[in-house]
Amino acid sequence: MKEPLHFGAQEWKKHFGIEVTEPMIPSTIKEILENKCPFWPDKHIKESHFLCLIPNDLTLQKLCELTQCLSRSSLSTETTDLHWILITRKIIPTTSEQSFSTVEKIVSERGYKIPTLLEAATAVLAAKSLQVALFPSREDFTACQEKYNGTHVLVGYDSIAPCSIYVNNLGDIAGAAGVWY
Repeated sequence: MKEPLHFGAQEWKKHFGIEVTEPMIPSTIKEILENKCPFWPDKHIKESHFLCLIPNDLTLQKLCELTQCLSRSSLSTETTDLHWILITRKIIPTTSEQSFSTVEKIVSERGYKIPTLLEAATAVLAAKSLQVALFPSREDFTACQEKYNGTHVLVGYDSIAPCSIYVNNLGDIAGAAGVWY
């Protein structure tokens, strides 16, 4: 059985030097990894998703300090509790050039949510440290739940940084990843 791409406590220690107590992966996630992907039916979830541990008390500022690659931003995030997320490794095809409410509906109909800014940035940087790109095209950015000045924040990567955060100034979004908890 092929192991899913994941980033847990061992990877947090190796790549970022922080100790994280790794909770057991919930049995529901273990079962879901074997299912067909609802967005790419020719793949299993373990092939199309990234399993990422989000540590306790992580904020965007702390993530910036750990990785030394995100620009300091006026965007802020709340601290988080320790939890696992499954995030799609690509932008969901049917979400491109749609309104945020339409994308939210597409994603939620399959039991997923649009990622938070912190989840998307953490997953992008964690995958990058494993030398894997989430949203592999430099044009792929996921919309996030948060807004800044009334527009949704986008996370991805470009030639400037391994993780880039933009504010979407257009009405439609470029697309979105899906997150399952």
